[in-house]
Amino acid sequence: MKRLITPALGLMLASCSSLPIPLRDDDSGMKLARMTNRANDEQLTDAAVHEVLFAAYSRSRDPLMGGEDLEMINENLVRLRDRLGDERFAASLRRENPAVVSAVAWHLRPKASSGVFPISSEVLKQAPKKTFELEAAIARQ
Repeated sequence: MKRLITPALGLMLASCSSLPIPLRDDDSGMKLARMTNRANDEQLTDAAVHEVLFAAYSRSRDPLMGGEDLEMINENLVRLRDRLGDERFAASLRRENPAVVSAVAWHLRPKASSGVFPISSEVLKQAPKKTFELEAAIARQ
């Protein structure tokens, strides 16, 4: 039995260590949601876009269910995609870790698939599906 547990534990830890370390939030998700307000910046730099996407990922790593903060993240992701346009949003997603793209797809659901944004919709669809703490907590409800 010990022989089976040790390799399984090692694989589990290795898969977790491949995920980016999320940003910490001591404000029940609102700090991360406010970070996604960068989608409204006058000048959308690559750094600002990354911050929005990474904040959405970080919120996915928090099992607290929430409401207003999740709505704000969703609205800001939609706004970001609208402002960047399909090609630039897709290019931004391609620069991110696949776990971040998976989290963005979850936050945008069902708006992740869109005929208006076919390139970014395809990038979101092709991202490896990961189930994060937030999604697991909501599924257990």
